[in-house]
This record gives sequence, C-alpha cells and structure tokens, in this order.
Amino acid sequence: RILEEVRGRMMEDMILLETAKALGKKFRVFKLQYRTGEYDMVIYDIENNRCAAYEIKHSREYVPEQARHLRNPEMLASVTPRYGELTGRYVLYLGEDMDTDGGIADRNAGQFLKSLPEIDIVSGLEEMISEDEDHGLDLTM
Repeated sequence: RILEEVRGRMMEDMILLETAKALGKKFRVFKLQYRTGEYDMVIYDIENNRCAAYEIKHSREYVPEQARHLRNPEMLASVTPRYGELTGRYVLYLGEDMDTDGGIADRNAGQFLKSLPEIDIVSGLEEMISEDEDHGLDLTM
C-alpha cells in the first residue's frame, strides 16, 4: 500500500512538472488545494481565461470514486471566479480513454504526456451534466 501511494505521488509530480515545462507561459499549471480535497492539476489558459481540472491516478482501472473531487460542488464553484470558465474535467490514469457520466473524461496519462505541448482543455463534455448531478451549478458560465 505504501509503495502504491509513493507511485501515485511520483506520477502526480511528474505529470505536473512535464505539463508545466511543455506548455510554457501561455498556461499556468498548478495544484489547487481545498479543505475538503485537491485538484492534482489545474491548467489555466491565461489568454482565453478558462481552465481544466485534473485528478491523476496511478491505476489501470476505471473507478468512479477517483473523480469525486471533480464532482464536488463547492470546489467546482470556487474555480470559475478565479480561473475563468471550467471547460474540462479529467482523470488521468493508466487505463483506456473513456468519457464517463457527469461530464468527466478519463484519459490515458501516457498519451496525454505524448500529446504535449499540443493541448485542448475543452472536453466538450461539460454540456452533458444533468441538473440532478450538478446540483444547479452552471459550469459553462
């Protein structure tokens, strides 16, 4: 269990560092912490005033619980005023790409890194969030 925790943290740090290096000054890349949890990575597009939030998991399996912070209404509500429109929510993991219910895209971490510096932080899934799931929160302001 300790080894898996270390691998997970190393993967988070590696993806955060490599993304920041690859994207340069047009984007800010950082970890965003709250009392109730954290986003492992936020990519803020300075020019277009929009952002995407990421959870990074050292796992090959899709587990809905991995995206719990990406569904947290309080955390989501605090992102838009500070970092513009939230245009994508992603889980980076070691499994296959898939779009999940609730507007969250699970993406393969290796493929994500290989695609840098080309990046589109707009998932196109944010419009799919139902009123029941978003608790009345408009994520496409």
